[in-house]
Amino acid sequence: MMREAKVLCSAILLALLQSSVPARSEPFRRLDVLASHNGVLAITMIAEPRLAAIGGYRVDANLYTICHGQGLTEAQIANCRIHQANPYGGSLLRLKPGDHLKITLINRLPPAQGSVPQPVTNLHTHGLLVRARGTAQEDRLPGEPENAPYGDFVFVLASPEGAPATPAWETHATMNHGAHPVVGSRLDYDIAIPIDHPRGIYWFHPHPHGLSKVQVSNGMAGMIEIGSIDDYVCLTPNADRTCPPDAPKPTSAPGLTIREIVLKDAQLMQTDDAAAPPKAMLLGDQDAGFCSGNAGEVHTRGYCTGTADFAGGKWVFSMNGVSNPHWTVEPGKSEIWRIQNASANVTYSLCLTGDAWPSMIRPQVPAETCEHALPFQVLSLDGVAFGSAAGTPGSFVDPINLQRHVLLMPGSRIELLVAWRDPAHCAAIDDPTKCPAAEPRENQTIALQNLSFATGGDDWPRVRLATVVFEKSESAGRGTVATVQAMNRQFAMRAAIAAETRAKGAADLCRTGLTHRLAVGEKRRIYFAIADDNGEKFLLGSTILDKDGNERDEAGNPVIDPVLRPFDASTDKSDLCVPTGTEETWQLVNISPEVHNFHIHQNKFQIAPCSAVGCTAGGPAIHTLEAVDQVNVVQTLIESGASPNRSFPLHDTIIVPRGLQGACEAASIGTGSGSFLRRTAIFDDNHPSYSYVRTEGCKIDPADKASPAGWIEVTIPFTRAESVGKYVFHCHILEHEDKGMMASIRVLTSDQLAASLGQPH
Repeated sequence: MMREAKVLCSAILLALLQSSVPARSEPFRRLDVLASHNGVLAITMIAEPRLAAIGGYRVDANLYTICHGQGLTEAQIANCRIHQANPYGGSLLRLKPGDHLKITLINRLPPAQGSVPQPVTNLHTHGLLVRARGTAQEDRLPGEPENAPYGDFVFVLASPEGAPATPAWETHATMNHGAHPVVGSRLDYDIAIPIDHPRGIYWFHPHPHGLSKVQVSNGMAGMIEIGSIDDYVCLTPNADRTCPPDAPKPTSAPGLTIREIVLKDAQLMQTDDAAAPPKAMLLGDQDAGFCSGNAGEVHTRGYCTGTADFAGGKWVFSMNGVSNPHWTVEPGKSEIWRIQNASANVTYSLCLTGDAWPSMIRPQVPAETCEHALPFQVLSLDGVAFGSAAGTPGSFVDPINLQRHVLLMPGSRIELLVAWRDPAHCAAIDDPTKCPAAEPRENQTIALQNLSFATGGDDWPRVRLATVVFEKSESAGRGTVATVQAMNRQFAMRAAIAAETRAKGAADLCRTGLTHRLAVGEKRRIYFAIADDNGEKFLLGSTILDKDGNERDEAGNPVIDPVLRPFDASTDKSDLCVPTGTEETWQLVNISPEVHNFHIHQNKFQIAPCSAVGCTAGGPAIHTLEAVDQVNVVQTLIESGASPNRSFPLHDTIIVPRGLQGACEAASIGTGSGSFLRRTAIFDDNHPSYSYVRTEGCKIDPADKASPAGWIEVTIPFTRAESVGKYVFHCHILEHEDKGMMASIRVLTSDQLAASLGQPH
């Protein structure tokens, strides 16, 4: 009887645990932290095969081993490898404004990887306003010697140790080796963080064209913190919007926990079930059809099971390497979650559901809704705090309204203030004082859910990402938690320094041989498109809109059929050249039925205010054909206050709303009736390539509300020294980027412009 009682008690305890925390859930795991000291963070990063624990499997993955120090011996690297507890989950690089991030990157990836015989690699510090410094004379500013380490320069490549120095991957036939040098197995970087750099979270990942998706899908990514959250979050602001000097700091407040969270996902196929734990092979992609056979399954775990060609596999979603972690929030406490989407392709559609807040997994609630989810406060997006007022350091503005749902596209980061709120005492979420934080009278279990999201090309699955238990209050009545008014601050950004380089001009540096300084009322139009030419290609193109809305090229000629191209690695000339010291408006126009995600290196941008027919007067300049493309940012979160002069935060990634299904896309390229894109062979710099030309079958007119295109307008300031040089802009869905949706840009200095006399500039 004693044994039976123990078994019964164990069964009851297990049932109770499973009612709040799903089976196989592990505790939340912190990131490994490497912090700067005396103004420098010097590290060695080795890209190499590592055995990782993912979703209950042992998996051979290509990951980063990250060690303090440079010039390390093999014994030191081996010791570092042993003590790096969480190579798949990722690391956090903690830096201060004014610091130098010094990195030695060593490529020890396998010389052969499936159909890719030589996986070259490099590094990109996503979102940082730092120099894209190469070694060519036109890429260096005064004071930067010829042998200076690289800045955030994504054109240079490292080959695996022991491999030949000639790149060999799918684009090698047209690779311009001067523009994309392979310099051996080691790259040295010295990335100077400006003293006025916006504080917040950023990230790092590899950026070799054609291979970015597979390397990020393996888990080669981590988080960067610039400054401290104390710099831009005030817990007890004054009534006049200033922050008192003695205000409690978020990092030391006793009632506040801060969690850095890196979201990754891995598609795994089991290879050895005799091992314990079993071994699995990691696929270097996110196939949206992996779980399609059980699309109706409610994924209350941190994974979904594969069907059809992926039967027996698992698609594992993780936080810091842990699938569906769990943790508790003590009574009267709040948490700040700093979340980074480090997936190569997946868009996360996030809300908090469960217990008193109706859950999406309950049959009476529609599966794809956050309508009754637990509200939270959004503090920042993409490394810049909401409500920021540029040029007014030290000032704070009103907190943003509570939200129930955020959309986090690949590359984006978001910071949330999460506290328990009693639905019986939540009158409205447009005012945090009407939905105050409170202590629960009973333990409350909430799931961070990823809802399914249809991009127009891929349908990402819904899955539980984490399980959080808000512990009950021991007091008899309903307790209240002090409202944490996390206010926001933006640091004033200095203007560009004088930037002079060697006097190569636009003829030498730019594809068209021209550069054009936008006149008042002019803007650039950037096209996003998809073509199927015996294999999917993703395209970009650009024109100039005059003040009357007419499309022209850089020489001022009318444009009838804009040229749309996949990224061309056969030339060392930039696709687009702009003059330094200017601020430009770009209209990002999507003529495909699939959503895209615009990202530009070395810069941040603002959403332009509405000035066209297709957007809401007084709001942001965006035209959407699907309501889901409005979620998150553009209509609800980016605005602070109700005045016409509202401040728009700065971003480094943004959604490009989809076009109308079928209106602007053809099944194949041709010249027949109904075809959207036709192909013409061209020769550029004596290298054969292809361009893609829009036909009259798809009218693009943002002034027309019936336009089949989705679009959004942004303003980009090319006014900082860090914005000078050559870099790229692209869709940050890495499958799209690798298949061509990327273009190179060069911001020309004043002497490079002077060398272009006789050309429009």
